[in-house]
Amino acid sequence: MRQRLPRLDPACRARWVDQACQSPLNKRMPLLMGRVVVGSVAASFVQFLNDLNLKLDWSLSQDKDELIHLPTDPSITFFRIRQALQQQGLLVWPQVERLPLLDTQGKVHGAVPRDLVRLLGINTHSVHLVGWQGDACWVQERAANKTEDPGRLDTLVGGTVAWEEDPSATLERETWEEAGLSLKQLNKVTSFGSIELNKPSGDAQGWGHTWETIHCLSAELDSRAEPVNQDGEVAAFYRFEWEELSHALEAERFTLAATGVFLRVTQSIPLTTPGRYPA
Repeated sequence: MRQRLPRLDPACRARWVDQACQSPLNKRMPLLMGRVVVGSVAASFVQFLNDLNLKLDWSLSQDKDELIHLPTDPSITFFRIRQALQQQGLLVWPQVERLPLLDTQGKVHGAVPRDLVRLLGINTHSVHLVGWQGDACWVQERAANKTEDPGRLDTLVGGTVAWEEDPSATLERETWEEAGLSLKQLNKVTSFGSIELNKPSGDAQGWGHTWETIHCLSAELDSRAEPVNQDGEVAAFYRFEWEELSHALEAERFTLAATGVFLRVTQSIPLTTPGRYPA
């Protein structure tokens, strides 16, 4: 890995900043557990659910502030929303995966089905790994059947932190599932802090909002290591020299998340102090 990576084109950085932070398309109502905000819900989505006459056990505040309060145990509420969406053919994810229900301070308040997090504007955390081999960088091409960003280029490894999992465990799991590599094949794993996406999620109804915290990591692969996908979610891997990598980023061939990670790792976005990623 180069001792000092060149910064990317300032136009690439400006474009990413504009795309990564966008106001909601429609009016959204804060979603609370107790007194803490855990997400936000489009008013039009609330009306859609009301029209289905669902018993959701959440409540709308009676004062001038339009706030939605989840019950102490929101699992039944989540189940009924998910069931209704399934009946309407509006689910995004094919299986029930659980992610942590986080407030604005990062405290966990239980679990939430993955296919509801965008609709409920809930903060998700993900881990992305930039994998260097000498002066070259391994990148993946996402499979054509991926729900988000099919066929786009991505970092070597990227995945969402699951319920009862920390970023270290996510890194280990995703490194094997996506690239067939063990942590023993990664050297000098370094954290470059995190970036955030806060923007409409792009669903057809305009109900969803993406709020994602992305942990940015960089590592050197063993000289003989070569990534091989294990779970069918990667179409191919490519070994890019710096010039090819920078051209692909500037041509917007990468996902928005991956572009932000490369901007952070190359210090094109101001960095927190890089530190060794915890084992």
